[in-house]
Amino acid sequence: FAWLKKYKERSLVFVTGISFVILAFLLRFQYSGHYLLPFLTLTAFCTLVIISRSKLKILLLMLSITFLAITFPKNYYENAERNYPLIKRRVEETLNKKLISKTDKFNIILKRKDDAPTPAGNEYRFFFLINGYEPQSDFQYKDSQKLIIFSEESAIDFNKFKTWEMTEFDHSKTKKSEIFMTDKAMFVYVLGK
Repeated sequence: FAWLKKYKERSLVFVTGISFVILAFLLRFQYSGHYLLPFLTLTAFCTLVIISRSKLKILLLMLSITFLAITFPKNYYENAERNYPLIKRRVEETLNKKLISKTDKFNIILKRKDDAPTPAGNEYRFFFLINGYEPQSDFQYKDSQKLIIFSEESAIDFNKFKTWEMTEFDHSKTKKSEIFMTDKAMFVYVLGK
C-alpha cells in the first residue's frame, strides 16, 4: 500500500478486497454479473481513485480503457436465439403428454447448452400460463411436487447438474421420472416427488 498516500484510500482498497472474499464465499463461486454489480461499482470507484492519484494517470486510464474494450463481453448484446413459435409448440407437446394437471404444484427449469446461470425458463413459463397451467414461483422449487426440465442437451447427469433450483427441488427425493423429445434439439424431463 506504499503507493497510496492517505489512510482513507488504503482502508477503501482493503475493505473492497475483504468484501470480495466474503462475497465469493457467500455466492459459493456462482458468479453472475448482475449479482456482482454493487461490488464491481465499488471496485471501479477504487480504481479511479488510485488512477487519479498517480503520476501516470493518462497512461493508466488509456490502458484501462483498452483492456475493457478488448475484454468486453459482446456476446451479451447479440441477437437472442429464442424462437417463440418453437417454444410454444414444445410446451403444447409437453401438455399433450398429460404428465401434469392444472392442479399440480410444478416448476420449470431450462438447461441450455451455454449453461446460462439463470435457468428459470421464463419463456416456457409464459406459454404454460397462456395454456392455463400456473408454474410455481422461482422461489418455490422446494414446495414443488413436479419439476419439468427443458434440456438442450441429450442426457443430464443429475449428480453434476448443480444449480440453486435443482438443490431446492432436491433431486434425491425423485420417485418418478419421464423423458421424451419434443424435437431434435429439446429433451423434456418430468421429475416427480
